Amino acid sequence: MMIFPDPDAELLLFTDASASGYSIILTQVRVWDAALPVDEQKHELIVCKGGLFKHAEMKWTVVEKEAFPIIKACHDLDYLLLRPKGFRLYCDHANLAYIFAPNVELKKHLRDRQQRWTMRLCGLHYTIEHIPGEKNVWADIISRWHARSVVGVAAVRTRSHQVAPVAAFSRLRSSNEQDFVFPTRTDVLTAQQAAVREKSRLRVASKEEEDGVVTIDDRLWIPSCSTDLR
Repeated sequence: MMIFPDPDAELLLFTDASASGYSIILTQVRVWDAALPVDEQKHELIVCKGGLFKHAEMKWTVVEKEAFPIIKACHDLDYLLLRPKGFRLYCDHANLAYIFAPNVELKKHLRDRQQRWTMRLCGLHYTIEHIPGEKNVWADIISRWHARSVVGVAAVRTRSHQVAPVAAFSRLRSSNEQDFVFPTRTDVLTAQQAAVREKSRLRVASKEEEDGVVTIDDRLWIPSCSTDLR
């Protein structure tokens, strides 16, 4: 609460709803001037709250969305609204002023949810009035305050790699070079045994092993780190 309510003051409840949210504003006017409209009275803010519609609530009709903050306020703020002097209820939906009129019997044409909500107001001492939307400014602002586009977030796995310059790789050696010597099977076996980790990662269906020497597609497998054998 912003301030403590005065039992002798006029208590005013303003509600509003948008497509995605709702608002509840409770004020008091210590000196009520009957010659002034409600938006020109000297208001003191007591409660200001709002929320978002979720899941199935997003599919409610406009009337149901506009009615919801009224019922929620009467439930959450009953300790403030249950008072001998009662309170004034203002909403910018004209039909609600008729549906929730305290001096009119329960309407049979209402939907089940609306009938249940109407019955929740029984026992409360209040008057309800329609207020033009342009005069219900603060309630309208709060009802849209939380509205924002929903951003989807997806988990992404990244893999880093480094690009080495061409000079970092050994070029293919030509058999015409004077110091060129053909590697023996023993040289290849020694290189394969040194590359244990790379060997364990080989996932090739045509891989074969003879006398400890690995061949792939009938060719000797040369580990990538054995540049001197290439």
